[in-house]
Amino acid sequence: MKKQASTTEIPVEKAPRMIEEAIRKINERVQAGFDEIKRLATEDCQPSMICKDDNKLHFNCECSDVRCHKRIIMKQSEYQEIHKRRDNFIMVCGHEITEMERIVQKLPTYNVIQKLTTPTGLCKLVHRQHTKR
Repeated sequence: MKKQASTTEIPVEKAPRMIEEAIRKINERVQAGFDEIKRLATEDCQPSMICKDDNKLHFNCECSDVRCHKRIIMKQSEYQEIHKRRDNFIMVCGHEITEMERIVQKLPTYNVIQKLTTPTGLCKLVHRQHTKR
């Protein structure tokens, strides 16, 4: 007998935030992995394995478009500082949705945004905007 795949219904108003938080967790694992390499290099007395203390890493754009695979190059310290506020996210310029997010800092290659409350009707707008990209 064939098993049916189980699916979980996600309320449409929560989907964009859930996607962005999932991508942030991936970015945090990238940073944690690099921190572990630094720790092991120090423990093994091999400081040459580490170029400098605040290396630039390639972080994923934290927008709500599941098809986005853009990277943002930034220092670890910058990433940590931005994410001291849990409602801050990094996004490639133009990936923010102004009806749901507020730009708090504009930089040449990315924006720092803060999440606003997401009314259900806007989630349908988000879906339409992502299908146009």
